[in-house]
Amino acid sequence: MIEKEVIDNFLPEDQFKIIENNLLHPRFPWNFIPQAYSGERAQLVHEFWNSVEGNISEQKQLTIPFINRLRPAAILRIKANLQPKNIEVYEDPLHVDLNKVSCTTSIFYVNTCNGYTYFEDGSKVESVANRLVTFPSQTKHAGTTCSDQVSRVVINFNYHKYYD
Repeated sequence: MIEKEVIDNFLPEDQFKIIENNLLHPRFPWNFIPQAYSGERAQLVHEFWNSVEGNISEQKQLTIPFINRLRPAAILRIKANLQPKNIEVYEDPLHVDLNKVSCTTSIFYVNTCNGYTYFEDGSKVESVANRLVTFPSQTKHAGTTCSDQVSRVVINFNYHKYYD
C-alpha cells in the first residue's frame, strides 16, 4: 500500500468557498496545454508558483490558506489543473511530479465529481470537494477526466515539508 494521507474538509468552509468560487468562475485565467510532458491529454492549467520565477500569478492570494496550513519549508510548484467533462472517465498515464526532486505532493480537490487520482498500487482517491491527499512526490500517480460535472478541478502542490 502506498503511503498517503487523505484529509477531508481541509480548509474552513469560508476559505474553501473563496477557492471554489474563484477557480470555477468563468473568468478565471486558465491556459490551454495540448499535452503535458507526462502524457496527460489536453487540459487547462493555472500556474501560481514555480521554483524558478516564484509567484507568477495575479491570483496568488488564493494559495495563502494552503501555505498557512501546509507550512512548507520551500515551495517548488503550485499549479491548478482543469480537465473538461468527457463522455466517460479516462485515466491519464502514471507519472511522478518533478522527476529529479524528492519532495512532497499534495492534491487539493476543488469540486466533487466522478474523477479521481489513482496510484500505481491500484488505490484511488475520489475527487471530493475540499479534500487533500498528500504523498511522496516520487509516487507514481495520475488523474482522470470526469463525466458527471462540467470539469474536474484540482490544485497540485509540490514542496519540501517543514520539520519541527
